[in-house]
Amino acid sequence: MELRFVSQLPKSFFDELNSLFFFNPNQALYAVEIIHSIETFGTPKIIVEGDNLRLVIGDGNNVQALFGLLNRGNEITLCGVIAYTRTRTEIIDLIHVALKEEYSLFGAQGNLRLLIIMMAEMKKIARKIRGVRAIYVTYAHREITI
Repeated sequence: MELRFVSQLPKSFFDELNSLFFFNPNQALYAVEIIHSIETFGTPKIIVEGDNLRLVIGDGNNVQALFGLLNRGNEITLCGVIAYTRTRTEIIDLIHVALKEEYSLFGAQGNLRLLIIMMAEMKKIARKIRGVRAIYVTYAHREITI
């Protein structure tokens, strides 16, 4: 089993991304945070661009995505996505997070600690961006120093 992260997702994952992002069984647990994020940044949409999918939030300016793909031999599964942007010079705003239910902390594959791994990957990305010193996690109302 291999976990990898990509910034572009092939359009063949449209149904998985749609289900993960908009029909996630865990959404109810974070309804207040999701509503706050939508009020702050705008409504998310999935756009097909050529052979790939793109997340657009609000006006779509500078929204990036980190997709977690799990390779289980002959099957590749979309297991998580983080949408983020840089609205301030020193801070990356983590706008939305969605994990497939089985990979959430209390899911059948929770022992993989996918959220922790994805946050570590976000830190790596943020460290490569000149001037960025922190990630603001909208759902937690908390800043993480990188």
